[in-house]
Amino acid sequence: MKREALELLYLAKLEKKARECRQNFFSFFQYFWDTIVPDPLVLNWHIKYLCNELQKIGFRLQKREKNPYDLVINIPPGTTKSTIVTIMWPAWLWLIDPTLRGINTSYSGDVAMEHAVKSRDVLKSAKFQELYPDHIIFKIDQDNKSRYENTAGGSRACTGTGGRITSKHAHFIIEDDPLSPKQAVSETMLKTANDFSVRTLSTRKVDKKVSTRILVMQRLHEDDPAGRKLQQSNVKHICLPAEITELENVQPKELEKNYIDGLLDPSRMDKEVLNNFREELGSAEYAGQFLQSPRAAEGNILKREWWRFYDVLPDIKIQRIIQSYDTAFKKADHNDFCAVTTWYEFPNGFYLVDLWHKKVNYPELKVQAHILGNEWRPHIVLIPDTDAGQALIPELARESKLPVYAVAVTKDKISNAMTASPTIEAGKVFLPNTAAWKNIFLEQMSGFPNVKHDDIVDSVTQFLNWVREHPFETPVAIGKPRNRSLTEGF
Repeated sequence: MKREALELLYLAKLEKKARECRQNFFSFFQYFWDTIVPDPLVLNWHIKYLCNELQKIGFRLQKREKNPYDLVINIPPGTTKSTIVTIMWPAWLWLIDPTLRGINTSYSGDVAMEHAVKSRDVLKSAKFQELYPDHIIFKIDQDNKSRYENTAGGSRACTGTGGRITSKHAHFIIEDDPLSPKQAVSETMLKTANDFSVRTLSTRKVDKKVSTRILVMQRLHEDDPAGRKLQQSNVKHICLPAEITELENVQPKELEKNYIDGLLDPSRMDKEVLNNFREELGSAEYAGQFLQSPRAAEGNILKREWWRFYDVLPDIKIQRIIQSYDTAFKKADHNDFCAVTTWYEFPNGFYLVDLWHKKVNYPELKVQAHILGNEWRPHIVLIPDTDAGQALIPELARESKLPVYAVAVTKDKISNAMTASPTIEAGKVFLPNTAAWKNIFLEQMSGFPNVKHDDIVDSVTQFLNWVREHPFETPVAIGKPRNRSLTEGF
């Protein structure tokens, strides 16, 4: 009787645990942790929070209720994000509804496949079978690493960013790190990730009113898939930077109260660990991966504190007036703005007196070039000798009689910014305190290279690099130029 009683007690405990794990994803996550991770589980408040959020979505899927939002999760590496979202959650979804179909993607097909296989490992584990015998039966002829199905109609497919998922539709779609940090610096890879996320995965829902998409990643660029997704209205944003900073980007805001001494996870990422990451990665990459801001608060290459400001121009003769163009012709969301910066060169440095910044087509740009040339009477007009600038250079020189210089483009944008940075750091570049465009200017300059548009950066760095190579030698007698108000917007 004693043995039978113990067996009954054990079965009762199993039944209770099975019921608990079915009703509570956080309990499921804790109980099955050791089926795929050999290390002890180190809990932190964010783990339970994410589990509870995913549980609500899961029960809506089970009931085929309307999905009010897709989910974007920005969280640092090393916070168990993939184990929670991409491995454990799909396994739990099959526990509550084995008919659900899912797709998971990552920057690499191998990484996506590893996540899918680990989910399957949970479901095939002895521990799962003990609680839920024969609940999930895999179809023998559809049990592959990159795609598997169960006998209830559920399926799981995975692919790398940009991979093929033709004819596959899903109730849940998980994008887990669609970009790696190395890929994020490539315009080609960034475009591939954005196109795949926006144009491909968005069409893969079984039912647009019911199916859900989960995007979980570190912020690597202002225009990365998370940046694109967050522009949509039906999105819930969970942003958990490793530490609270002046960026103030914790989302939802009430989660700040869970931070301990300003830290998200002090047991695994204390101040010393974070400082080591900051030194190893540099401020820009640390800002993206750990602060969830693709632009560092103190600036990336062209740091915010380097700029000098003026209220009144120096009361001395201007040496040169120089205009610097960055050109783009088509009006479209994916095109950069045109930018023209106008500079006064004095013995002590360079004073930005005007910024014109707008999306225009070529005829509008040409008209504006004549207006700016007549207004400021520059001694030199710098235009990049590229496809966009080659049409403007001869026409402007011929029609306006302005001294136009075609600037050869021999370096990439980042190299140009790095070459120009010592002049700014030395305190020789001055911005008008009262200009309406001052904040926009600083945001783009300090955010570069992780900004969507870099036209102002290109105009400024072209100017600074040109004057470094062509210093003023002989003063030029000039009349007083017609000056627009520095408070005028654009």
